[in-house]
Amino acid sequence: MIFEQETIDYGTIQHNADGKREFVFTNNGNKPLVIESTQGSCGCTVPT
Repeated sequence: MIFEQETIDYGTIQHNADGKREFVFTNNGNKPLVIESTQGSCGCTVPT
């Protein structure tokens, strides 16, 4: 798996903004990539 960016600088998020960001990646393997679960490193981010 290759990520276009491994980190995203959120900068300042405006009040009531959703703050959504996307991590774009490519499967560079020779088998299907199955993501079964995700988790954030703290309570301030929630992967969906």
